[in-house]
Amino acid sequence: MFQHSEFIDAIFGDKRSFTVEHRMINFLCILNAILNLGGLPILVLYENAQFLILLNGGAGLFYFGCYLASRYWHKKRLIVWLIMTLGQFVLFVNVLGNAGTNGGAHYYLIMTSGLAGYLLAEVFEKILAILLAVSFGLSIILIEYFHPEWIVKHASLEEKFLDVSLNYVGIMILIGITSLIFSKSLENEREKSKRLLLSILPESIAEELKSNDKVRPTHYDNVTVLFTDFVGFTRISEQMKPDQLVAELDFCFRQFDRISESFGLEKIKTIGDAYMAVAGLPEPNHSHAIDAILAALAMNRWMQLRKLEFEHQNSEYWNMRIGLHSGPVVAGVIGERKFAYDVWGDTVNTASRLESGAEPGTINISEAVYFTASSFFKCISRGEIRVKGKGPLHMYSVLGILPQYCDEQERPNSLFWKLYQDRFQRKDSSSQSVRLGT
Repeated sequence: MFQHSEFIDAIFGDKRSFTVEHRMINFLCILNAILNLGGLPILVLYENAQFLILLNGGAGLFYFGCYLASRYWHKKRLIVWLIMTLGQFVLFVNVLGNAGTNGGAHYYLIMTSGLAGYLLAEVFEKILAILLAVSFGLSIILIEYFHPEWIVKHASLEEKFLDVSLNYVGIMILIGITSLIFSKSLENEREKSKRLLLSILPESIAEELKSNDKVRPTHYDNVTVLFTDFVGFTRISEQMKPDQLVAELDFCFRQFDRISESFGLEKIKTIGDAYMAVAGLPEPNHSHAIDAILAALAMNRWMQLRKLEFEHQNSEYWNMRIGLHSGPVVAGVIGERKFAYDVWGDTVNTASRLESGAEPGTINISEAVYFTASSFFKCISRGEIRVKGKGPLHMYSVLGILPQYCDEQERPNSLFWKLYQDRFQRKDSSSQSVRLGT
C-alpha cells in the first residue's frame, strides 16, 4: 500500500527525478483537468449549458493530455507554452461566453501570469508569457467596453451567484494548494541544503558559517585524535574490481561513521584507505579519550567480523591498525570552494605515527591516552618505540575493557558507566554499549 509521499510522487513525479517546477506543472495540469471535468454536472443548470459543457469538457481533456505528456514524456517546456497559449485562449472564450468580468473566470489569468514567471527558465520567455496573459486580460476589458454585445450575460441572479461562487472556490483552491506546494518545496530545499552542510561540517560550525560567512579557528587544549589504516590494502585491492573496491571502502567507512557518531566523535576525513576522527570537539569534554577508545574497539571488532565473512568465502581481507593520541589542536574551516572542517597540530602528526607503529589488528595508544584510559581498559606496555620524526615514544596496546567493567559480550556494564559518569560528569549512553557489541 502506498505511503502518502509515495502516492504524491506517483502522481506528480518522483522528487529525486523531477524538478520542483516540473512537479508543479504536473500538479497544475491534473488539478485543472479535475476542476474542469468535475464541474460538468453543475453546468447543466446554466442556460447556455451545451456550450459550457463542450468548452469545459474539452479544456479538461486538454489539461489531462498535457499532464500525461509532462508526467510520462517529460515535455515540460512544450506543456508550459501550450498552457500559456491554448489554455489561456480556452479561458478567454470561457470568459466571453460566461458573463465576462462579472463571472470571475478572468481571475485565472492573474494566476497564469504569476506562474509563468516561475515555470519558465529564460527571462525572455517569462516576459513573453506574462505579456501574453496581460494581452488576454486587456482584450476582455476592451471587448466589454467597445462590444458588450459579444459577452454572453448571466440568465438570472441565481446563475450569476453559482458562477461567481464556483470560480471563487476554484481560484482559492488553486492558489491555496499552489502556495502549499511552493512553501513545502522551499522547506524541502532548505532541508536538503542543511543535510548537505551537516554532512561536511559539525552542526555548531555550520551555524557559525551561515551566520558569519566564515568560521573562526578554535584552539582546543585537549582532544583525542583517532587514525585507522588498512594493512595490505594495496596488495588486496589489486585483486578486486574498481567498483568492488570503492563499494567495500564505502561500506567500511559508513560503518565507521555510525560508530563515530554513536560515541560522540567528529569524523574529519578519509584519505585513501585511512580514516580520521576526533573526540572532544567541537564541543569540548573530558571523556574524549574514553570515547575514542570505545569507538576504536567497536571499529576493530566490526573489522574482525567482516574479515571472517570474507574468509568463509575463501577471500582475503585486509587487517586494520588504529592509533590514538591526546593533546592540543587547532580546528577550523579553510578555503571557499570544496571547504572542509579540519584539525592541525603536532597531536595529529603523533596520532598518525602511532597508527603507523601499531601491530595489525591492534589499537595503539600514547602515554597521554593511557593515563586516562588505564582506569577503564586493559592495556599492555609496548615500551619505547622509535618513530620517524618523533624519536622514541612510549606506546600501549589496548586489549579491551577491564573485566570488572564489561559483561560477557565484552560490552561496558553498569559499573563502567557509573565510573564514567562520576569521573567525567557525563551520563551513560545505552546506544554506546549496544554499538560496541555489534
